[in-house]
Formats: sequence, C-alpha cells, structure tokens
Amino acid sequence: MSRAWRSVVLSLLAVLALGWGWGTLYGGGAPASPPNHVVLISWDGVQREHLLDLLGRGNLPHLSDLMVDGAFVSLRITDHATDTKAGHAEMLTGLGPEVTGVYSNVRFRAIPEGLTLFERLKAAFGEEGIATAAVTGKYKNLSEILANAKSAIDKGSIEQVEADEVGALALQVLDAYQDRPFFAFFHFSDPDHAGHARGENLAEYEQAIEACDRWLGEILARLRALGIDDRTLVYVNTDHGFDEGSRRHSDAPEVWLASNDALLAESEAEGDQKDVAATVLARFGIDPTSVEPPLPGRSLVKTVTALAAVERDLVYATVDGVDLELDLFRPTSAGPHPAIVFVHGGGWQAGDKANWAEEAQYFAEKGYVAISVNYRLAPEHPFPAAVEDTKAAVRWLRAHAEELGVDPERIGAMGGSAGGHLVAMLGVTDGSEGLEGTSGDLSRRVRAGQGALPDERRDPRLPASRVPRAQDRLSAEAGEDRLTSPRREGVMPRDTRTRP
Repeated sequence: MSRAWRSVVLSLLAVLALGWGWGTLYGGGAPASPPNHVVLISWDGVQREHLLDLLGRGNLPHLSDLMVDGAFVSLRITDHATDTKAGHAEMLTGLGPEVTGVYSNVRFRAIPEGLTLFERLKAAFGEEGIATAAVTGKYKNLSEILANAKSAIDKGSIEQVEADEVGALALQVLDAYQDRPFFAFFHFSDPDHAGHARGENLAEYEQAIEACDRWLGEILARLRALGIDDRTLVYVNTDHGFDEGSRRHSDAPEVWLASNDALLAESEAEGDQKDVAATVLARFGIDPTSVEPPLPGRSLVKTVTALAAVERDLVYATVDGVDLELDLFRPTSAGPHPAIVFVHGGGWQAGDKANWAEEAQYFAEKGYVAISVNYRLAPEHPFPAAVEDTKAAVRWLRAHAEELGVDPERIGAMGGSAGGHLVAMLGVTDGSEGLEGTSGDLSRRVRAGQGALPDERRDPRLPASRVPRAQDRLSAEAGEDRLTSPRREGVMPRDTRTRP
C-alpha cells in the first residue's frame, strides 16, 4: 500500500470515528433552537436474545449497519406489565405507570396531557419550531393511551396495519419534513403479531423481525437520498420482549435500544426503559430533569462538561474580504498538547463549525487542543477554496502553537462527509498541486490515527463499531511524512478544479 493511500485510510478512519455534533447536550431549561431530526422506531415485541441471534447470523444487515456508527444498549422494564400499552407509554414519556396511569393493556388510562415527547417538544420549540409525526401498526392499544397527545402530532396515522403500510407512510413523513426539524415515531407491530400467532421460536417470528429490518433499510436509504442522513439520529427499540418459545410476553422485561448516535454510551449494566425518552430529550438539548415532572430515567448519551477555555468566532484568515472563523477548545492541563482540526460536512455548500462542538469539547477534556473551522462554501466559492481554507486553519494552529500549548508535530484532523474529503486532502496533497492558497509558508500537514480497541465485554453478536469507546479515542501520532499526491498516481482526475 502506498504512503498516499495509507494517509487516505487513516483520514477516513478519523472521519468515521464520530458523526454527530449538535452543540451542548443540554444546559438547563429549554434550548434556543432544536437540532435537526430524530426518528424513534419501535419493533413491537422483539425479544432481545432473539434479536442478538439474528444479528449474529447476519439476518439484520440494516440494524447492524445502523449500529456501526452508534451503539447497542440493553434495557430492562422495571415497573409495569410487559405489554404494548405499558411499554409504549414508558417509551414515549420516560415516566412510570404511577404517573402515566398505564400499568398494562387492561389497567390504563390516556396518558395525562403534556407528558409525551410530542407535547414536550412542541412546548420547548413552539408549534412551528418542530414537526412531529406518529405512524403505528396498532390502533386500539396506541390510540387509547395517546388520546390526549394527538393535538401535538402534526402528521399521524394510528391504525392497525402491517409493516409495508407503516414503512410507506414513514417515507412520506420524511419527504414532508425534510426541510424542518422533526421528531418522528414509527411503530412496526408485525413481530408481536407473529409471536402471538406462531410462537417466539418459529420462522414466522424471525421473518417479521427481518421485515422490520428491511423497512429500516428503506428509511435509512431515504434519509441518504434526501441528504439529511448526517443530521438525523435514529433510535430503534422495543416495547417488551417475548417469553422464550412461547406465544405470550407475560414475563419479558429484557428490552434494548440500538442507534446510530455516536454519543450513545454502551455499558455492562442494563439501563431502564425510561432512559429512552430521557435520551431523546437530551439530544434535543432538553435536560430531562428540568421538565415537570422530572424524568426518573437517565440520558444514555455521554455528558459534556465545561472547559477552562472556549473561544468562538476567532478569525484565522481573511480571503477576498471574507473572514474565516473557527471555535477553539482548550484543556485545563498544561501543554504541549496534541491538537485536532474538526472540519464540518454539508456537500461543500452548507454546514457550520458548530456541528462538531461536542466532539471538540470531548477531546479538549481528554487533553487535546481542538479547533472547529468554517470555510468558504460553493457555489459562491468553487474548488479549491475549501481545500485552501482548511490548510489555512492548520497553518494558523501551527503558527499559534506556543501560545495555545500545542505540539506542532502532533496535529490531527477529523471530518464528516465533505469535511472528510477536506481532511483527506490535507493528507494526500504535498504542495505541488496549486491547492495551498495564500495563507503563509508554515506546514499545513497533519498526521493522525484512530484506534478502536476490541471490547471483550460487548456481545460478540453485535457488529464491530467504528465509534471508539471512551478509553480508545483518537490518538495523534508524532512526526510528519512527505506524502505522494494520488493525482500523480492516477487516483484523482487531473482537472479537479472543474468539480464543485
């Protein structure tokens, strides 16, 4: 493997290490504006052990792909019957039956007004500030508990239908709200129906779970086609499990949550089903303990704490009258520190340095100086403007290394989507391509590697995660190699300036 391609691989590993950055998780009280999109999916009645077996056999490729950038968390029902009404009431409120009044399918009431995720998000962001949707495969069990929340659901279909109809309506929701922040709840009832009809260990039960996975694949594909996959968190979970080898779920408290959320924390200890709603609120920037009544569950995302120094909107270069800005995150400990340059995505035409704020904070807490940079955007500023600006940011960091406590020989870079391309360009261009800009003579080279050590505590049936856990985050490597340009090796088209 050539040195140029080694650099591309290292850059891509860094790109894949983390994929989300929506500002601080919560700061007490309602946030000023919501993040982009959250999809909560329920696969009704999917036993955790059976799900893990299907994952281990490769029968759920889309759920497996979803978790590669996220995590799988084992949860447990602790305070209600293991059935549809009680499970979904807790999933959608984060509150136990003593508050919701939903103890089981036969002992229940409509969830009191204001307690569901739909209502809380509308209260936090306003009627027009966020869109909400609910598409379900069961009518009576869900309609009865959500009776008081229907006015907070902008687009709803609470019906008794199979996966194909739920999936088709889910795609319509994504199409309708692609340009607005939204929270969508999609419920697939097929596994529960198949379990009751045929039993948990029979082929029909597995086929129903696999049908859910196929529709998860369609949902993920639609998010990619709409260009919003990198701004959408998807959480898949279940309302209850299934009794082993049975047609019942009278004692099935083992549930689960799978997601593409890179900040979702895996743990040896089981979480609680109430943690699902707390996690969704936290990812919308709402402290789950600040709502009324406070949620007893805990957010499953990694917390972010304050740093000694965060400086925003620093100008690192001015090009053709345009001020190029970055946000700086510095650790509390004395340097010199390794450093990381974060580069946002957005198709070279959109995006903002705030997209990587959480990751920059995380690494600053681990002893890195981190900067998250803006760059000139197409089509107003065509190629190679973004490449030149990214290199200028590295030069700025190296020029200020002494005052910032940065080790100039240990600077890495990380980006997503278009940002990943720009990070790769830092590694595979050597100055002879005319892509350096006018930002000075200091080196703009970076060298970084990412290692995700295998976690022996994880269930071996789960897919290997591209997201490093807390103990094995990115480590910057000392030194610089002079790299060969891939264009001279025939990898890149000769006239890259014609590309946007």
